[in-house]
Amino acid sequence: PAVSAGLRRLFLAGLSPGTAEAAVCGALGRYGPIQLAHCFVSPSSRGLDGAPLPLRIATVLFESAVDAANALSDVVSRRLAIADTFAPELAATLDDNSGSFTVEAVTAAVRASSALQAATNARTRARGLQAAAEFAVKQEQEPPAPAERERAPSQPSLGAGREADPTRLFISGMDVDTDEGALHVALSAFGR
Repeated sequence: PAVSAGLRRLFLAGLSPGTAEAAVCGALGRYGPIQLAHCFVSPSSRGLDGAPLPLRIATVLFESAVDAANALSDVVSRRLAIADTFAPELAATLDDNSGSFTVEAVTAAVRASSALQAATNARTRARGLQAAAEFAVKQEQEPPAPAERERAPSQPSLGAGREADPTRLFISGMDVDTDEGALHVALSAFGR
């Protein structure tokens, strides 16, 4: 393969989520000596287990531009798998030796993983709201204790002769990222 302007850094995307640097070095080390290999994880987003969210991208700096070009050729032609992942799931390109493309790609991936984290957080909060709604429905279905049956229900008042609107509900302490649709689904257990 033609060597492209002495580029020795190979950028990889689409790795399996659990791919470790050792697997990347093991698969690509047969092309020649590797100076550096790094698999990237999100600095701010976490998975459900609390571990950093893998970005599924890596960079490998070969000692030789010829070795980098040979590795790229085999990835693109599907002759090379890394942790059982082949192209088209696995994509690769050569990057300049300073890694400017890698920096841009990692920045974009971190932004995307932050959006994914926000969606995951909203889903988790919605599940919590759903559980609370199910608990409240269960409480409504159970007959009240004798002392509670005798007590008259209190009506909230807004003061100055204004009564509260029984069709509105105020919920405090919700995160600004709370998904309105998930909130609607959770509260629809109580009716329209």
